[in-house]
Amino acid sequence: MSKIKLIYHPNEFVNFTHGCVRPQVDPYFDLVPYSDDVFYSPADCVVLTNHVSVLEKTPQWWQPFVNSGFKMIVDHLWDSDVDTPSIAKDGRLTLRNGNWLWYRESLYYTAVAYNEYRPNRRYRHSFFMPMNKEREHKDLTLKTLSPVLDQALWSYVARGHLLPGDCDHNNPNNPVYWLYYMNPDWYDSTCFSVVVESYMRTNAWTNSPCLPCYKTEVSEKIFKPMAYYHPFIVFGSYETLKYLHREGFETFGNLWDESYDNIANDEQRHTQVTQVVVDAVREYWPHQFAIDSLTEQKLQHNRNRFFNQQLVQQRFANEIIRDIENFVNS
Repeated sequence: MSKIKLIYHPNEFVNFTHGCVRPQVDPYFDLVPYSDDVFYSPADCVVLTNHVSVLEKTPQWWQPFVNSGFKMIVDHLWDSDVDTPSIAKDGRLTLRNGNWLWYRESLYYTAVAYNEYRPNRRYRHSFFMPMNKEREHKDLTLKTLSPVLDQALWSYVARGHLLPGDCDHNNPNNPVYWLYYMNPDWYDSTCFSVVVESYMRTNAWTNSPCLPCYKTEVSEKIFKPMAYYHPFIVFGSYETLKYLHREGFETFGNLWDESYDNIANDEQRHTQVTQVVVDAVREYWPHQFAIDSLTEQKLQHNRNRFFNQQLVQQRFANEIIRDIENFVNS
């Protein structure tokens, strides 16, 4: 039996056509670039586009297909909410997956051999805190952690503060795109990570629970400590740690108070996380930060689970591919 063709426009970004992701899709579907001189049949073809294209007000390449009765998949995998599922309605599948960032990062980091990293700990800083885009909660973090920042290794690219040994963010020819670039010294020289997530906006969900709910949002940032043997504290959404536990990862309540994860109010949670970070610095720095056996077990477990390619590929198929198959066969 021939595979269903997923027709995409070569000028659009869709996740399935890129690098490490495509091998996860090819066994199940044929990815076919759209050409205006080829006949396509809705019997064996489905249109594949992305959520940005759907938001455009100008006529799009896929509109004639939809008008002719073709089913359409909208790639919305980069959605940061962990609880909003794929939704099929009126011949359109909006494709989401709460674990997309884990799966995608694991596949990519393996492709560029970051899975070969092993710690060579030589602490020179208390914590590692990379930040890039300008956000109100990041500005607040910079302000509230100011008493301990001189002991940390941190960046805020939008504010002109860069990491030593970083790649050139403006060079499109970097062998590894800056978003995913990793310098081992950043992790070897710091005791733990402070993850400042892309968003802290659980308040909106608290005031009006709905889908997409955005109660708990994660980005690639939360998975970097998992990949690189780092304990972490997170300025993020309500129940971020609960989500990680749900997916089989360990967090570090043996080192510091993690009750901040249970605070739904963003401002109150931010205040509590600030205190946890400050207390951790005062307890562990400048004294040597000793990784005890329990912490080492957690670090090894997180790294192994994050990079488990058999698990990631299996879950990719069971979750993402299955959503598509159920849609196209309905």
